[in-house]
This record gives sequence, structure tokens and C-alpha cells, in this order.
Amino acid sequence: MLSNFTNQYQLSKTLRFELKPVGDTLKHIETNGLIVQDETRSEEYQEVKAIIDKYHKAFIDEAFQDVVLSNLKEYEELFLRKIATKKLLKKYKPYYVKRSLQILRNTLNIKHSLKKSL
Repeated sequence: MLSNFTNQYQLSKTLRFELKPVGDTLKHIETNGLIVQDETRSEEYQEVKAIIDKYHKAFIDEAFQDVVLSNLKEYEELFLRKIATKKLLKKYKPYYVKRSLQILRNTLNIKHSLKKSL
């Protein structure tokens, strides 16, 4: 039954990221100046983005003008301690993994020996 649904069509494994106009589509694109409109929109977007970025920066500056941060030294120490801990863990991780495996093997050997003796 499943054979009716499998191997019916060629499988395309390549992704293609190109759209080619078919039929009257290219004529429609050229007649309506869609490419020129897109290029204009792209240029205008860059200008508008710069303006929006300035407004956004002003908004953030205004929102945080009365904010006072305290305990920055303590936060810095905690942050640096966390980084140092990660570096130490990375440095000694192979040792811990190897030692854990040794302990596990020893435990299994002991259990195996106990079973034999019983």
C-alpha cells in the first residue's frame, strides 16, 4: 500500500534561491516599474532608518536619565568570578570526566565482584 505513495516524484536536494519570472510576469514587472520602486524604497529606508535610530537613542537617553546604578563593584566581582569559574571548569573538565569514569568503573567492578562472591 505504501508503495503507491513512495518514489513517485524526483527528489530535489538543492535549494535554489532565485526567482525567475514566467510568462507575462517579467512584462508586468517592467511595465509597472517594480524594480525601480524597490530600489527607491531601499534607498529611502536607509534614510528613514537613520532618523528612527536618532529618535530611538533620544527615547532611551530620556528613559534612563534618572536611573542611578548602585553596587556596580559587587556586580563586577560576581561577573568576573563567574567568568573565572567557567574558565576553571573548562580547564579541568577533562580531568573530572576521566576521574568520574574511573570511579564508575571501580564501582561496577566492585558490584561485579560482589555478585560473584554471593
